[in-house]
Amino acid sequence: MSKANGKHIFNEFINRFELYIGCVLFLVMMVLLTIQVISRYVGHAITWTEELSCIMLVWMSYLGFAGAITSRKHLRIDAFINSRSFKVKKMLLIVSNIINACFAAFLIVPMYNVTMTFHSVNAVSPILRIPKAFTFSILPFCMVLIIIRTIQECARLAKEE
Repeated sequence: MSKANGKHIFNEFINRFELYIGCVLFLVMMVLLTIQVISRYVGHAITWTEELSCIMLVWMSYLGFAGAITSRKHLRIDAFINSRSFKVKKMLLIVSNIINACFAAFLIVPMYNVTMTFHSVNAVSPILRIPKAFTFSILPFCMVLIIIRTIQECARLAKEE
């Protein structure tokens, strides 16, 4: 593998790492839930798989939100935007992205406070005893990631003609 090719693969991973991690979480979650269904069928339910799958679902959802911005697949009403001229559409998309970024910025502190509260009381999950501070740490992290991805998207939109 050449240096240029290796650099391209690394850049691609950095630009889409939340999607790759989300895919891995999804695959692991599906395997765990399949194991749980089979274990119930044979009469010996494995309960910890459900708890771990719930944690993975939350992580996957927030990582997916950040990844959707990169792919221009985040939630919005496209019919209105697509019916406008290119310049107006571009402006509306940038405004929509700025609103998304402001919303994410607004949530960082409350989500960080929730995480720190769980940390201060040493809260853990009921079955696996995973620290809830670790489980919830994805929330402020993803809000920062959403802001970064939104800035990247606005820069990309501003260059389009």
